[in-house]
Amino acid sequence: MDKVLDLEIIAKENEKYLDEAKLHTQYKIKYIKDYVRRWLNVAVNYRQRNIVFIDSMCNAGIYKNGIKGTCIEVIELFIKHAKENEAKQFYVFLNDYDKNKINVLKGLINNYNIPNNLKINIANKDVVEYLSMLIAKSTFSNSCFTLLYTDPYNFGIPNLLATIKRFIDKFYCELLFNYFSSDVTRNKKNTSAKNKMSKIKNELSSVITDINIEDDENKEILNKLISTYKHTNNIKYSFAYRFNNTNNAELYYIIFFTPNKRGLELIKESIWEVFNGEESFKKQIDIDKSQLKLFNTNDLLISTYSGPMKESIIKLAYEKKELSYEDIETYVLENSLLKDSHIIKPIINPLLEGGILEKVTPAGVRKNNYKESKYKINDKIWYNSIR
Repeated sequence: MDKVLDLEIIAKENEKYLDEAKLHTQYKIKYIKDYVRRWLNVAVNYRQRNIVFIDSMCNAGIYKNGIKGTCIEVIELFIKHAKENEAKQFYVFLNDYDKNKINVLKGLINNYNIPNNLKINIANKDVVEYLSMLIAKSTFSNSCFTLLYTDPYNFGIPNLLATIKRFIDKFYCELLFNYFSSDVTRNKKNTSAKNKMSKIKNELSSVITDINIEDDENKEILNKLISTYKHTNNIKYSFAYRFNNTNNAELYYIIFFTPNKRGLELIKESIWEVFNGEESFKKQIDIDKSQLKLFNTNDLLISTYSGPMKESIIKLAYEKKELSYEDIETYVLENSLLKDSHIIKPIINPLLEGGILEKVTPAGVRKNNYKESKYKINDKIWYNSIR
């Protein structure tokens, strides 16, 4: 039986080695934990025997105020699933450059009763050295269900982006990566931070060939980084979730990459579970009492997000001539906060009812089958709308 942990006492005893968990950090932990929970529920039902989580910059596992870090939350989830799925083999790989934080983490983990089918590996290395070591070992074959999490303390660690790219290029896996966009913005505007900006520029240029750090907007840099990682062997889908501080200023994006659309669907479920479908600390819509009598918050959010998506789908249909349901679904999931259950009713149906799109149902497929149908622009309606 696991010991009962008094996290506040442990935090107090190790206070000089620990960081403070600010509110955005606490929500980031909840977000990663919720996704890993959903990911594990899927992973245990796949054919792969080995289930692997890697936290390459794991911190101490606890914060000054006694809040559990991501890696401890994940270990608790892995313990639960390992006990329930004895035929599977579970691995958690943890690494941090700070030896004191690693010692605190080891002390925490010693309080847990670890099942025989769960192996926890702990390292104290530079993150680039650590990931390079894992790549060289070829540890994670296609027989593994693997999730890599990399959460840097700041941006500009030399060769980190290129090393992550090598990892996801070699192994069939998912990636959660913290892109510290505010670090780029802050140093770009600070003329006295030329050395720091030079490191950031070199780091981005190591994976993005067409980057112009001085002129590119931050969102453009983000999109170029995402595009670069999606051109690796295994990654097909992505979504960047923005974290703001309590003053609504942008801090960073947690970028999610996956080879499987199911992962994209799950990450959206986590966003709606943890953040109620909004950016952290950002209120997308101003809800007054009269609106609340008619709609709930979710309906208003869905309505707000679906407007721009409908316009984008119209343009996409015009450019491609014909769209599959998967084309529409992928575009919406990657480019908005909407999830897969928000596609037919809020987006496709209004476009069909307005005569802007036409639904082409193949022979032998029921007319109410949206997912097997094709969608094309109604040229007459489109022409009249742009005149």
